[in-house]
Amino acid sequence: SWAASDESIRSAWQNYTFTATAATPIYSPTISSTANATTSFHELRMGLLEEGEVLVDDVSVREITTAPGTELIQNGTFTGAITPSWRILGNHQTSGIFTDAGNPVLRMRASGPLLYMHNLLETSLKSGASLVPVVNGRQYTVSLRAKWLRGCPWLHTEFYYNKVAKTF
Repeated sequence: SWAASDESIRSAWQNYTFTATAATPIYSPTISSTANATTSFHELRMGLLEEGEVLVDDVSVREITTAPGTELIQNGTFTGAITPSWRILGNHQTSGIFTDAGNPVLRMRASGPLLYMHNLLETSLKSGASLVPVVNGRQYTVSLRAKWLRGCPWLHTEFYYNKVAKTF
């Protein structure tokens, strides 16, 4: 009775979307008294908050303040190989591409919680081949589809240094 729940039979795909304005978190490293160390990062990070398994597909990030039509995620539909577009770190290392009803999706598996610098999946935000940094004051829309399978029901997404963070 203490095993993780297995919801794979009853589970259905759900859509998740949110929009937020990027801002430097209260607790943030600084380079000097006038410059903030979080201004040149360009990653979306995802992970489960405890041990569990979830299918994820159709990941999208759009900066809607100045370029609403520009997709910043590489391989958000998980066609082909997961790497090099996505980096799988720590206790999420058994994650990978899985076929669900003929569609390639990300099967995210975690043997423990997402941590600040490790135990997660991440990808760089890009427009074409160019890295796109997250800019304070701009709005971003993040969307994805998820199907919960077992264990932890909490999927956390954020830009590096906890900017534009949301837990589903």
